[in-house]
Amino acid sequence: FSGAKSIYFTIEPKPVEKKSFVWGKDNWNFINSSSYFCHNYTDRYIDLISDDYLAELMNNTNYTEYERIFNRYDGLAYKKWNGSCYGMAALEVLSMEEIIPYNNYTTNANNLYEINSPISNKNISSLVNYYMLLQKKDVIRQNMYNTLSSSHEKNIKHIISLLDENSTVMICYQNSATQVGHAVTAYDYEYGSFTINGVTYQGKIKICDPNMSIQNNEDYYIYFNRLCLRMEERSY
Repeated sequence: FSGAKSIYFTIEPKPVEKKSFVWGKDNWNFINSSSYFCHNYTDRYIDLISDDYLAELMNNTNYTEYERIFNRYDGLAYKKWNGSCYGMAALEVLSMEEIIPYNNYTTNANNLYEINSPISNKNISSLVNYYMLLQKKDVIRQNMYNTLSSSHEKNIKHIISLLDENSTVMICYQNSATQVGHAVTAYDYEYGSFTINGVTYQGKIKICDPNMSIQNNEDYYIYFNRLCLRMEERSY
C-alpha cells in the first residue's frame, strides 16, 4: 500500500546448510484468524498465554519493555486479540533453524505444519503469542526505527542479501498513515518481468503470509523495481 516501508530482522542461524522453505511442512496449517486463536470475542493476548510463559516474559523485560507489554491501560498484553502475525512469522523463521521441539506441542509432530491450531492447545497459543508480545522489546523496536528511516532500495537490497545467506527472513511493514503493521516470512526472490494490476516490476520477493491460506499466491508477494517497493494492501 502507498506509504509502506519494510522492516526486517533475522535471527542468527546455526552454521548449517541453507534449506529451502517447503509449503505443507514449514508453514502453519492454520491462518492468523480469531477462528484459530480465540474462544470468544473478548479474548485479550494475556488470556491466550499460560502463566509459565507470562512469567518467562516478565522476567526477561526491562522496565520500559514491561510497561509496553503489561501496562493495564495500553500494554499490548491487555489489548483485545487482533492478530498474531508477528508470532507466527517469527516461529516460521525459528522452525527453519530447527530449534522448535515440535513434539512438545503436538504428539508425533515432525514439522511446523503438523502442530495443532492454538485454540485446541494452550501451549501452542502461548508459544505464538509469547513471540507476538516480544515485538515490544527494545532491540526489535530499534531495528524497526532504523529501517523506517532507510530507503526502499536499501531495505530491499538488504532483504535480498539476507535471503542469499538464510533460508527465511522475517519482514514487517507498517502503513505510515494508519500505523497498522503486519509481519510475513520471506523465503525466496526472483528477477524477471512481473505485471500486477497493470504495472510491471523487475523483481519479486516470495513470502508466506500468516493471513494467506493459498500456497504461492502471487497477489501476496512483494514486487519491486529499482527504487520502488509495492505491497498489496490487505485486511488484518
